[in-house]
Amino acid sequence: MKKIINLSIGGFFTFTTLLAHSESFVKFYETQGADAALVKVDDLYTLTLSGGAPPAGASTSADCYVKSREIKLKSDSLDGEFAPIHNGIANIGEKSVAGHRVFARVKKSIIEVMDANVAGMCADDIDFTGNYKIVTEGHGLREKYAYYLDMVHQEALLFLKNDRPKDAAKVLAPYAEAYQRNWLDDRVVRDILISSLNDYAYALQLNNRDDEAIPVFLAVLSVVPNRAVAWLNIADSYWSRGDVEKGRAAYKRYVNLMNRSGNASKIPSRAQERYVN
Repeated sequence: MKKIINLSIGGFFTFTTLLAHSESFVKFYETQGADAALVKVDDLYTLTLSGGAPPAGASTSADCYVKSREIKLKSDSLDGEFAPIHNGIANIGEKSVAGHRVFARVKKSIIEVMDANVAGMCADDIDFTGNYKIVTEGHGLREKYAYYLDMVHQEALLFLKNDRPKDAAKVLAPYAEAYQRNWLDDRVVRDILISSLNDYAYALQLNNRDDEAIPVFLAVLSVVPNRAVAWLNIADSYWSRGDVEKGRAAYKRYVNLMNRSGNASKIPSRAQERYVN
């Protein structure tokens, strides 16, 4: 088992190296009373706006949360429709977003939202227009990351529930790339980050992307080595790609953790069979 733990710790660096070459990012911005998250995946952008009617303030206690559909950046401008969104703040369906658009200019450190038609989707006094300054460091960055990750994670869980793992992996990927290593030990970010990474890896696994899922599971296990579900997940991925030795060892660790916690009855039969045989 010492060998597996060492692999877990080393796996984090494999994970960060792997993601460094991807074509996606997330950036955060703020203005008085509102925040924004700009996500880029390949050549498509998604702009999310979140804020409250004064004096509610920005997205720490948001009254409204809206997200654009995927848009191409043309002449530094984003012009597109809003998308349906379902999370703990927003429950906006396809009919509600019909005809509602957002227009914004993206500059080096500022997003200028020129128009955001949220009538009928948000309270009447919500106005998302204005200049949003980029947030690149400090507590502000950490808190905005945690907030938007929480919202995106809720979307991903709905995708997984509805058998749409590809969409779940897609919405989580930019956030999986954007976290800082020390946030895994930060009380503000830790819990939602660990859960999101685990579910991101699980979504990759469901998409038969085990080689990508394993480093993410290892990153999770490097900070929470007794997370039983992560051992089951990584065991399945090892087994799926034919790495029987590592798979069997991971199943054994999972079974031992479940037995110690009094949850032996919940162990799936494949875990029992594969670590014994």
